[in-house]
Amino acid sequence: NLGYADVTSLRYTPVENENYAYDSNNFEPADKDKGRLARAIFYMGVMYSKSENENYQPLTIQEEYVEYSAGNCQYAIGNLSSLIKWNSFPVDYLEYQHNESVYSHILSSKNKAQGNRNPFVDYPDLVEYVYGALKDQPGDLKYLKPTYDYLSIGDASALHYAVKDVETNFMVGDTFDSSSYVLLEVDHSLKEKTVDKSNYLAEPYTFIESDIGTKQLTIKTPINEITIKVNVEEKSDKIPINECKYYSGDPLTKNDYVSQLANAKLSLKLEVEKAISQYSTNGISIPVEAKNVTLTSESLNNIDEIAFKMNTNKDVKFHVTIKIDSSTVYNQDLTGIGRGSDPNTEFVKLEAPMSGVITIVISDFSKPLYIAAIGINAD
Repeated sequence: NLGYADVTSLRYTPVENENYAYDSNNFEPADKDKGRLARAIFYMGVMYSKSENENYQPLTIQEEYVEYSAGNCQYAIGNLSSLIKWNSFPVDYLEYQHNESVYSHILSSKNKAQGNRNPFVDYPDLVEYVYGALKDQPGDLKYLKPTYDYLSIGDASALHYAVKDVETNFMVGDTFDSSSYVLLEVDHSLKEKTVDKSNYLAEPYTFIESDIGTKQLTIKTPINEITIKVNVEEKSDKIPINECKYYSGDPLTKNDYVSQLANAKLSLKLEVEKAISQYSTNGISIPVEAKNVTLTSESLNNIDEIAFKMNTNKDVKFHVTIKIDSSTVYNQDLTGIGRGSDPNTEFVKLEAPMSGVITIVISDFSKPLYIAAIGINAD
């Protein structure tokens, strides 16, 4: 239940650094979150009601405490009077702009948005007519003061900051800094503008062993704080495929074979004559009728790593053998993860550098095979 935590309760627990508290019955969020949380719940109570859709199990917002237990969903939330009081906390810029974004699709992934608004954010006084002392009484929107007016949304100061193109995968020893994201200034119409990050940066942070797993980083702006979750992995001695000296490109195009796979200088040999084609996400499509694919390099010196991205339909097996001259350095069955996904990436790290001709043989695939990229680290 959401409500005021009882300071006299033996279970009262304040969390001062986050400004929230709880007891055995209630969770009390920080003041900055009370209003937006209440208005979100009131919206859910209206949208998920029998009057909206008779197939819904309606959400009831009630004054009485709701007892929750595992496997026994009550579809209810308590402390209505507390939520009504919290509605008096004013809408801030961030809450209003979130309402705009949900409605307008701007800054939403692939131009998709919910397409409706939370009326309690636009007109907080509506809460009294739906849930409070004026419930079921007639009213008129023209007598309600819209949030737009008191926020001065048209003023240039009505901005918040957001980030995009955030790098979220790091290894121990990597550094999160200004190159890891793009900082945007967003106005009331949700038009974005890239801004100079020099004044709004968290200190560059270099990841250490104890950070392995998920770590949160914070970027502080004049208006809001942006929390970013990143994944940190143990430092690997594998060379990223696109940093290998000989790299075919990602994804391959069918012309890469004509030009001997760019810098990798590999040529394609098929057991049968069958046209290959380009697949925009995963590179080159090799038809199943080809049965075997052989890729042969020129002679290279001091080869210490070979990496490749290959894929086929989900759960379909295929086999890859790699030799340097007559020595087999890789001989594995692999399993496809499906077209349209990032291809399997495999790294073949040699115990000691070798020189010679690299031969890659791909076989035993019962569905078309996709070769996205090949990288070789050598002199």
